[in-house]
Amino acid sequence: MPRKGMVINMSFIIATDNTANLPMAIIREHDIKIVALPYFIDGKEYICTNLDEFDGEAYYNMLRERVCATTSLVNPGVFYELFEGFLKEGKDVLFIGLSSGVSGTLQSAELAANGLKKKYPDRKVIVIDSLAASLGEGLQVLKAARLRESGLGIEEVAEAIRAGIQHMCQVLIVGDLMHLCRTGRVSGVAAFIGSKLSIKALLRGSEEGQIVSYGRMLGRKRALHALADRYAQKQVNGSEQTIGIAHCGCLKDAEYLAGLIKEICAPREIIIVTYEPVTGAHVGPDTVALFFEGSER
Repeated sequence: MPRKGMVINMSFIIATDNTANLPMAIIREHDIKIVALPYFIDGKEYICTNLDEFDGEAYYNMLRERVCATTSLVNPGVFYELFEGFLKEGKDVLFIGLSSGVSGTLQSAELAANGLKKKYPDRKVIVIDSLAASLGEGLQVLKAARLRESGLGIEEVAEAIRAGIQHMCQVLIVGDLMHLCRTGRVSGVAAFIGSKLSIKALLRGSEEGQIVSYGRMLGRKRALHALADRYAQKQVNGSEQTIGIAHCGCLKDAEYLAGLIKEICAPREIIIVTYEPVTGAHVGPDTVALFFEGSER
């Protein structure tokens, strides 16, 4: 629920998907609506809308044992139903979604929005491609909610979010290059050699919203320092920021990275979360990711 005394501008709704990786306390406080992408284990479908109830330790231990988890996008009908419910109440909708560079879910949201614009010409449905995932997406949603609470209207909030998209830095390391190979990010040979030599790929979110490599580091601790170095190089007004750290079953590494960040330029707030299971299925166990606003991606 919102903080006591907080007045939320409810002239429009802010919605996102569960891959934004926001803790339930934030979702409730800022009244953010969630659409859930499903994931599948042994053909059985699961939905995670409450990160507080997600057993990340068990999930990532399962993936370490080479159990395969797959994911699926959300069809346009789900978005259509959600959006229309608010439009009928006379409220506009701002949806900030998972990067189109890694999922087709945003296209489903756009199809639904376009259909509803014809049916409700006096209402607004704005869909924004975050070009991000996990807290790279979630921090943009949180920013939108805070701007709404400051009194800005839907068009002003949308403009501010679009202006910041290419400044959302997303850098990460993965635990096992062999797992990353399964998603097509590196070759099988490179993954095998990298795993044997403890070479850690340094990855980032590209300008097109895809995961790309920007270097490699020998050893995990050095790789964590490399993520912190990226923050040192790119951060802008770090002391005023809320930054995010997400991990796949390796909290100690996430906390170690947070300590490095504080030594460089302590932010206003650090949000540490377990990777939700949908994006977590793709990046794999022992991934650590850092999200912050920078001079450029």
